[in-house]
Amino acid sequence: MTTGQESNEDAVVPLPECENVETTSFDEALFRPFSKSPRDPLRAGPRGVDIRIRVPSSQTANQYTCVETALAPKTLGPSPHEHDHLDELAFVLKGTLSVMVEDEVCEVPKGGFHWRPRGRVHSFWNATDEPVCFLDMFLNQNFDEYLEAFFALREELNRPGSGFTEQAYAEQLAALDREFGVTQYHERRDEILERYELSE
Repeated sequence: MTTGQESNEDAVVPLPECENVETTSFDEALFRPFSKSPRDPLRAGPRGVDIRIRVPSSQTANQYTCVETALAPKTLGPSPHEHDHLDELAFVLKGTLSVMVEDEVCEVPKGGFHWRPRGRVHSFWNATDEPVCFLDMFLNQNFDEYLEAFFALREELNRPGSGFTEQAYAEQLAALDREFGVTQYHERRDEILERYELSE
């Protein structure tokens, strides 16, 4: 390829040193090939949301988790939050997903991807009248373990006859967030619900 300029073969531009990269030995025992069978599309549950783990972090040495999420029409997902270590990549399987990162909202249609890097406040919802289903791919953390613990706490709180209190729930959820480097902004939830006419 010619650029219209003479090349100088003696000029060598050194590459910058990479930071935060460690050279470690590759352990084949931790990274075995695997496959997952197809499943029927997920449908939103009675609360308007349903999630199932498709690839647990235990199969990828805690490097990657994949979950499938379904949202009913006009339904908000999680409160705005940010991650210290986790990066997310969403792929929309059905419908159109609204994704907020900081103060920007992006509409992601079927077949589209959306990247959410760590350290950015974000949330998602379904602003349409049709169901939405998407894959969320979590990188660099065993986030399926966070989700399992979160749903176990919520189930215990809502179980008939449970002595589990709202205060105990809040305290344990805060401890879980600290463990996984998640910062929640629940105070921003009502604003989104009102602006986009969503339900919980």
